[in-house]
Amino acid sequence: MSLGKSQNLPRSPLFWLLLAAVLGAGVAMRLAHFNDVGTRGPDERVYTYFASRIELQGFSAVPSLFAGYEANVGSRIYPGPSRFGHVALFAAAMRITGDRTARAGAAVSLACSVLSLILCAWMGLRFFIPEIALLAVAFLGSSVGELGMSRRAWQDMVFGFASFLLVYITCEIARRPRDWRLYAFFYSLGIFCLVTKENAVIPYGLCGLWLLTILLVQEHSWRAAAGFALGGLMSIAMTLGVFFVLAGSPRLALSVLDHALWHQTADPSNWTVRCCSGPWYQFSFLLWIVGPVVTAAALFGVLITLLQRPLPGAAQQPDSRVSGLCALITLGVWSFASFYPNIQNLRMFSPADGTYCLLAGFGVWHLISMARANLAPRTFRVITVAMLLAIAAGAAHDYGVFRSVVVATDMQELPATWIRQVMHR
Repeated sequence: MSLGKSQNLPRSPLFWLLLAAVLGAGVAMRLAHFNDVGTRGPDERVYTYFASRIELQGFSAVPSLFAGYEANVGSRIYPGPSRFGHVALFAAAMRITGDRTARAGAAVSLACSVLSLILCAWMGLRFFIPEIALLAVAFLGSSVGELGMSRRAWQDMVFGFASFLLVYITCEIARRPRDWRLYAFFYSLGIFCLVTKENAVIPYGLCGLWLLTILLVQEHSWRAAAGFALGGLMSIAMTLGVFFVLAGSPRLALSVLDHALWHQTADPSNWTVRCCSGPWYQFSFLLWIVGPVVTAAALFGVLITLLQRPLPGAAQQPDSRVSGLCALITLGVWSFASFYPNIQNLRMFSPADGTYCLLAGFGVWHLISMARANLAPRTFRVITVAMLLAIAAGAAHDYGVFRSVVVATDMQELPATWIRQVMHR
C-alpha cells in the first residue's frame, strides 16, 4: 500500500452537503437524548462530588480528595480522584454553566463526542479518501457506545476523544517526523490521557511504539529514536510528578493509584465482577449485537490492512501507516477489553471508537472498489446500492438498539451482561 500524501479535499458541493448531513445527524442523535437520563449511576455521582469540591474550593481541595479516598476503604470500589483530567474539565464546566449537577459533566461528554465526529471526518479526509471519511462518520454517529457515553458524566468520552486526538497527532508525526513541535503536543496529550484514566498506557504506549518504529525503519535514525524514547520516559516521570503534587505526597499518590488500578477486581461483590465478566469472546459478541454492520466492516478493514492490499483502481490511496496504526489501536483496546478481568463494557472501547469506524469505512470502500474493478457497470451499481442500503439499515439498527436497550431501560452502565439480557442474546 501507498505511504500516502495529504489527500486533496473534494470540490463537489454534493459531497460537503452529504458530509454535513451525516455529521448533523450524529449531533442530532446525541442532542435528542441528552436530557432523558433518569438516574445517574454511582461513577457519575462520584465524579460530580469531586468536581463540585474543586469548583467550590479550587485546586486546594484535591489533596483532601486523595486523602479521603485513601482513608475510606469502601470508596475504593469506585473511581478515584486520580482521574483528574476529566474531573478538572467537569469542574470547569460547572464554573462556566453555574450547574453543579452531573449535567455539567454530561455536557463535557457531549462536547467531546461531537468533537470526535469532527475529528473522524478530518482524519478520513486527510489520511484516507473522502468516501471513507463519509462512511466512518456515519458509523461513529450511530455508535451505541458513543451515544450512550455522550449523555453521561463518565470520563470515557473525554478519554476517548483525547486518545483519538493522540492517534491523529501520531499520524501527523509519521508524515512529518522532523517537525519537532508535534512531539510537544504528543507528550502533552499523553500526559493528559494518563491523568484521565489508568488504561491510557494502552493508546499512549501503542502510539509511542508506532512512532519509534517509524523513526527506526522509515527515518533510519537511532538518535531520533533514542530522543523520542527519552521524551516518553520523561513524560511518564512528569505524570507521576503531577500525581505527587495533586495528592500532596508521593506515598499517598502511589497508594491511590494502586487502588484505582485494581478497584474493579478488589471486591468480589463489586458489580463489575458480576456484570462485566465472561469468556473473552463475549466482548466481540457484544460489539456484534449492538453494531453488526460496522463490526463486519471493521473486521474486513483490519484484514485488508494486515494484508496491505491497495484500493483497486483508486487514483488516491489511503496512507498505509495510518490504517496500520488504526488497526493496532483497535486490536490493542479490543484485546484489553476482552482479556483483562471484569471490564467487558462498551465504555472500555472508547479509545478505539474512532479508529474502529475509520477501519469500517475503509473496509466498505475496499469492497465497493473491488466490485467496480471486477463487475460489469450495471452489476456494480446494484451491488453498491445494496451495500449503501445495508449501511443505512445498520445505522438505523444501532440507533434502535441504543433507544430500546439503553434509553428505554435507563441503563446506568453499558456492561456486556446487562445489554445481552435486555436484548435476550
